[in-house]
Amino acid sequence: MNNGSECSPGGCHGLQSRCSDENWEVGSIPTRFRNNYMLILVIAFFLNSFIFPQGMYIDKVDNPIYSLNLIFSSFNSNLDINNDGTLNDIVENYYGLSLSSVFKGKNELSLGYKENKNSKIINTSYLYYIKPDFYINMFAGISYNYIQKTNSNKNEYTARVGFYGNDKNNTESSLKHFPFFIYEYSYVLEHYYDAVIFGYSLLFNDIGIEPSYRWIDNNHNEFSLKIYLWEFEN
Repeated sequence: MNNGSECSPGGCHGLQSRCSDENWEVGSIPTRFRNNYMLILVIAFFLNSFIFPQGMYIDKVDNPIYSLNLIFSSFNSNLDINNDGTLNDIVENYYGLSLSSVFKGKNELSLGYKENKNSKIINTSYLYYIKPDFYINMFAGISYNYIQKTNSNKNEYTARVGFYGNDKNNTESSLKHFPFFIYEYSYVLEHYYDAVIFGYSLLFNDIGIEPSYRWIDNNHNEFSLKIYLWEFEN
């Protein structure tokens, strides 16, 4: 396995990454992408995908809640595909659907599916929330992506930790909103990469919207938008 200084062009990318070989998928690892494009996360098995932490809206003793989530993501890359010194702009758009649930306000489970014309991704995830009586709460969890393409299948494992604002002085309003930050570390094909996510989540009654931006390095980033409908168990 090569280290960052031995990779070319430009070494490894991302906040903390190990180099990939030339056959790796774009979006799976932030280096050496040539023939294939973005293969990355985003959906869920009982609440939402790891990128979209809905459990931050739920109180500690709330009944279980369920949601249906519509997801759009766009992965952007600047790559020298032809090895001629010219960067090519590559955009891969994904559309997906997920089901999700939060139990006892602290446990979130998700199952989701998304695809484009080149690949399909099935994702499961689990998050655990820590909610002290403070202005900042946090969560941590794991996820698994099964990535299917025409000529190959991939398994991706990710661990993440996140922080979000606690709007503790606005408990009576129908509008709730939180900024959030997530750091994630992923393993695929015997290599590693990491990323950071910045987002903002808004919930009005039973309808929510959540834009987020995922940064891997200067040449690889992803914008995601999620719309979700809530159902509270009586």
